[in-house]
Amino acid sequence: MTKNEQKEHKQRSAQGDAFHKKNWREVRATEEDIQNFLMSTLYLRHNVITGKDEFRVPEISEYAAMGIKYPTGKTPLEEWRLPGQWFEISDRVVNSLCSMLSKQKDVNPKKIWQVIDSDFVPLYNPLKAYLARLPPWDETTNPIFSLAMDVQVKGGTDEQLLFYACLRKWLVGVVAGWLEEKVVNEEVLVLVGEQGIYKTRWLESLIPPELSAYFHSTSTFGKMDKDEVLKLSSFGLICLDEIDALKTEAMSRLKWAVTTKATDARKPYAHNSERRVHIASYCGTSNNLQFIDDDTGTRRWLPFEVESIRSPYEYPIHHEEIFAQAYALYLQGFHYWFEKKEMDVVQLHNKRFEVSKPERELVSKFYRVPAKNEPCVFVSASEIMQTIGGLLIHRLTPNKLGRAMKAMGFVSVRSRGERGYNVVAYSGADIDLNRTLMAQEAKPEDEVSVISGETIFDTFDALF
Repeated sequence: MTKNEQKEHKQRSAQGDAFHKKNWREVRATEEDIQNFLMSTLYLRHNVITGKDEFRVPEISEYAAMGIKYPTGKTPLEEWRLPGQWFEISDRVVNSLCSMLSKQKDVNPKKIWQVIDSDFVPLYNPLKAYLARLPPWDETTNPIFSLAMDVQVKGGTDEQLLFYACLRKWLVGVVAGWLEEKVVNEEVLVLVGEQGIYKTRWLESLIPPELSAYFHSTSTFGKMDKDEVLKLSSFGLICLDEIDALKTEAMSRLKWAVTTKATDARKPYAHNSERRVHIASYCGTSNNLQFIDDDTGTRRWLPFEVESIRSPYEYPIHHEEIFAQAYALYLQGFHYWFEKKEMDVVQLHNKRFEVSKPERELVSKFYRVPAKNEPCVFVSASEIMQTIGGLLIHRLTPNKLGRAMKAMGFVSVRSRGERGYNVVAYSGADIDLNRTLMAQEAKPEDEVSVISGETIFDTFDALF
């Protein structure tokens, strides 16, 4: 060792820690350092609906609870220091956090991202959180009935009562869909009527303001691509505006979307596809009365023709009261799904909203379904096509005839190698008599109330 080296060694020994070489833990921020820093700087949560991490800067009282002095003047994170306001984590936020922590130790922004995007951050479901903090329903008032009365439907008192019964089931179904992974609200509430009467605005107003980010409105329903599939698990309520403009193919896709319980899709920038639970309920509007074009039935639809709606701007919806009642009914075991007897009533109600099917009308002109043990005749499918096919403008295919016969209740059978149906065939005199009776029973559509109030009370349990 040279004299200079000996001299330098003696100086270091005399001054001790001043020349101590720090280890990496003293220089670079560890995962524990980052966690402690984040816990003392902001509140974090992982939104399971959006899949995004969110943060909030503590308020003065919260700083005191953490034993930290509240920053004054121009401070880091100042642009996000809004009382009670949550923001999505962004690169700008992480870079600001990195700048703050780097005054103590070296840190890479990627390390902060890794901690935030881990189970260190607690899970948060905004829909469940909203329901959990609602005040209890007093069980003496009926906010859902009051809500139903905001929408005056055509058809008189009986139709209004049915609207209330269906709206109540649908709303409790919305709540159940938010809370239970295996439950999907399979009915679509549709308001039918002329433009400019608040149909869409009223449906938009059903979602609480705190949950407005989880409402989605669209006037198109395209292919069920990745973006459309992700909407099922990203929104609590989806409104289909002008649903009558959807084509048959889109209607079929919509039916799949309404009923599917879970989806597998890869979100943008995600490494793998993820199984996500369907939470969305559907509602919609239509300008035309006949919009249901489905040979398999109408059980998914809850359509009502609207006469007028109280302005949601002048008469705001009391969300806490309405959802408190719906939540309480759910907890009490209320049947938000439709039992068979209830669905039979709904499908009878829905007949006036079905698109006219010429092939069905012609089949019903010449044939009817036989009662049990009633004498009947076998008619082949080709014979039926020959009877009614020439009366149709559009070409009738065997598949189209088969769907029509099935929808009308005819059972497909085979006899002597031919496929056909057992039917009761009307004679010429029967056809004329049926026409006369139909003329005598005919009423304007807006005066029709197919379901009586007595039937509704007998069918739907505990309406009040």
